[in-house]
Amino acid sequence: MVANSAWVDVEDKCRGRVEMRDLDEEYKPGSKFDLHFSTNDAANVSFVAVDSAMYILNNKYRLAPRKVFEAMNSYDLGCFYGGGAKSSDVFMDAGLSFLSDVDVSGFRQDYTCTKRVERQRREIRLQDQFSGILSEYSGLRLRKCCQAGISKNLMSLSCEQRAEHVRESDCRQVFRRCCEHTLEDRRTKPRNKGLGRSQVDPDVVDIGEQPFDEVSVHVRSAFPQSWLWETFSAGQAGNHRITSDIPDSITTWEIQAVGMFENQGFCVEEPKKMKVFRPFFLSMNLPYSVKRNEQMIVKVTLYNYSPQTVSVLVYMKKAEGLCSSLESRDNAETLTVSANGAQSIDLTLVPLVVGSIPIHVFAFSHSGSQTDAILKHLRVLYEGNVEQKEWSIALSSKEKRSIEILERPPTNVVPDARNYLYIKPTGTILGNAVENSLSAAGIDKLIRVPTGCAEQTAMHMAPTVFAVEYLDQTEQWLSLTAERKDEALSHIETGYSRILGFKKDDGSYGVWLTHPSSTWLTAFIVKIFSIVKVYLSVNERIVSESVSYLIRAQKSDGHFEDPHPVLMKVMQGGVGGAEGEVSLTAFVAVALQHFLNAFPQSINPSPAKLVGHAAQIGSKEGGLYAGIYFEIQIQIQF
Repeated sequence: MVANSAWVDVEDKCRGRVEMRDLDEEYKPGSKFDLHFSTNDAANVSFVAVDSAMYILNNKYRLAPRKVFEAMNSYDLGCFYGGGAKSSDVFMDAGLSFLSDVDVSGFRQDYTCTKRVERQRREIRLQDQFSGILSEYSGLRLRKCCQAGISKNLMSLSCEQRAEHVRESDCRQVFRRCCEHTLEDRRTKPRNKGLGRSQVDPDVVDIGEQPFDEVSVHVRSAFPQSWLWETFSAGQAGNHRITSDIPDSITTWEIQAVGMFENQGFCVEEPKKMKVFRPFFLSMNLPYSVKRNEQMIVKVTLYNYSPQTVSVLVYMKKAEGLCSSLESRDNAETLTVSANGAQSIDLTLVPLVVGSIPIHVFAFSHSGSQTDAILKHLRVLYEGNVEQKEWSIALSSKEKRSIEILERPPTNVVPDARNYLYIKPTGTILGNAVENSLSAAGIDKLIRVPTGCAEQTAMHMAPTVFAVEYLDQTEQWLSLTAERKDEALSHIETGYSRILGFKKDDGSYGVWLTHPSSTWLTAFIVKIFSIVKVYLSVNERIVSESVSYLIRAQKSDGHFEDPHPVLMKVMQGGVGGAEGEVSLTAFVAVALQHFLNAFPQSINPSPAKLVGHAAQIGSKEGGLYAGIYFEIQIQIQF
């Protein structure tokens, strides 16, 4: 058999399209605007506008069509194209599995490539650097030229030789630059990069939280980081329009559109930028919170982008529970702001009450041509510090005991503060340790993807099954993310499918198909499959075959032996050791009990023989085991 593979690059393009019309060059804050767009199919189109300044802080989560296709490509199982050491390697390197009576290729266990055939495009460091140089070119044509230069040359040609085949001069320069940049990155070793400040978008006006004024005495008070959270239902292809109010921020908004089409799938469109600006505005930054009676200074800055110098009066509106140096128009201060300049003034404030105090600042020119007003709220907290006291009181179940807690109010309590006594009893010896481990966050750590051999897969699948069962009964799923339960059930289904791959013809299981079967492992899988029946469709015939194997392995007096025990002893817990027959027989009995509860119409595993042997061994050991297995006997009577 002869095999080969070739790399085919498919253009990243959506079938469904949402095309937004170009926006005006500049908008006024607080005004209305119409967003015109068109679709090529019936669709639900969702819009959101994000302040570009947010991407200066973190550009990682900017949504773009390229990110969607990169996420889709991350599930590509192919690692290398071309020939291989043998035919089966060609299929595996291309991300395929091949089965025949001639040869069998290996199975890929995850979405990573081995070092032997690791494709350069999979290397995260290089991929990040490639995307960095690609982002320097905004045009689609030059971006493709750079992409061609980045691609690895299989003919070992130099960048100069490759660039000779490019016709356009500007494309040739971009091609050569990207080729040489990529070649240098491939030669160098990874370097630890320190944190640096992101490059500022020139379209974004950096003025703190960006409060500013409108043409009239419009009070600017809405400064969201994002807005326009709307979904438009387009019943048919064609042109559409939505109308909305622009917030009061002076910034550049990026409007994003995501379309869910009736016949064309979904698509994320490139964002459109909308610039909001005024030539005269003021900015005021407030701290997150202050304490009552704390004196503070708030800086108010006026920006004048007009070509004339402006003389401005600035004052603050009087607010209840707040002392200020500029509380009325009579105490207004005059500032002269030069053309294309800025001027600042300090406001001294002393909050006297706890709560949210409005800070309302006005600015207007003597001629009345330039005005501005801004409203923000100051969060005021109680002075002092919160003090907590804890006591540990041991209670015994053997005696009744009443406890009286007397706590006198402290002498230095803050006046008018909300003082309270909070009592939290914990009814276990381990206290918070057990409570935290049984919380939703603690149980969430047990949910894992089952991988490995049969023993490892069962060992990873079982905690996930028990975690789902516990979270269902305690109704704690709401404390986790919305998709976490779906992920857990998906992991269980993955584990179920993997374990079936290790099942032998007689219904037993071993660590591998070629390894001898283990009685304990088979009983463990029977127990897990019986429990998980309520969450997914379990083939009853498959579990019954495993039960039949266990019954055939039972000795004449009812006990069980495991001539080929599991390799990972840690997964057995207390089963085995000096009393291996007793513990193994009890473990199998519990597994069969779960099987009969899940499949009541199935075969009977002769519980009487199990109980008889357990009682016989228990009587020899002085009653300890007899008591334990008497409890088992009660549980498995039908």
